[in-house]
Amino acid sequence: MAEQPNLFSDFPLREPKPWKVVFPGIEYSGEIIVTDRWEERLVEELGKDVHFRIVVFTKYQRIPPQAIQDRRIAICVPAAPIERVKEKREAYRTRKEQVDKPLAKEKERLLREQALLYGAGSIHTRGGLAIDTREVFSAASNEERFSLIASALLADVYVTSPYGESQWNTALPFARLIEENLRASTDPDEIEGQKGLLLEKLAELEEGVKGVKGSLEILSAGLGMPPEEAVLDGLGRLSRIAQSKGHLDFYAAAQDEYSAPPALEEDISLYRRMCQLENFTPEM
Repeated sequence: MAEQPNLFSDFPLREPKPWKVVFPGIEYSGEIIVTDRWEERLVEELGKDVHFRIVVFTKYQRIPPQAIQDRRIAICVPAAPIERVKEKREAYRTRKEQVDKPLAKEKERLLREQALLYGAGSIHTRGGLAIDTREVFSAASNEERFSLIASALLADVYVTSPYGESQWNTALPFARLIEENLRASTDPDEIEGQKGLLLEKLAELEEGVKGVKGSLEILSAGLGMPPEEAVLDGLGRLSRIAQSKGHLDFYAAAQDEYSAPPALEEDISLYRRMCQLENFTPEM
């Protein structure tokens, strides 16, 4: 039997498929589940390393009130298909079995009509977010569709949450350049641990910059010429952000010193190159 056109044919039925989105400038891991039946596990709270879940029903499904247990879950339900659409999909299947050449135009038309059914359907969330289904399913690809949904979920949790997650996650693009193992989280205890790790690395950076400056002085005396001004400027910027007393202080300082994370990354790269000076300046 020929397979009917399906917007979600690349997704395994009833099995989570890992998915990633970038919001805003931070990569979040989540999952997409395409399913044809209701299961309680679909609406259970997310695991520690899953930041969003998007469930897509292949047919109309009534969602029990208050069933969704996590604000980072969205459930997409299509409108009930009209008979004309059912007939066209069946006609496509029959013709596909009868001819060898692909029915590209008809397939495209049926996929468009399926998207319209989802656009006329609903997207359910715990917080009752106003996600425009027509905007979502008028997008050209699943990457765009799921990015729109996931961004709405993440914005609701990470921007409006009362536990400070938004402040921490907003600082991450800069903070990860100080310690690459830092990550986004909604767990207040984990966030506190992440903040502590950032402060440890900032303290190490402060001492490291002092050491590099000392090595430069020794090298300059030996060569009889001063260090490049650009090098001193970069180390000065790093020294100032390294003296931050908390993640908000760090984020404010980083924004004052740098136009964007890539600019901080350049100074970090410079600092690491300068650290190599300490390996040979004592010999001079």
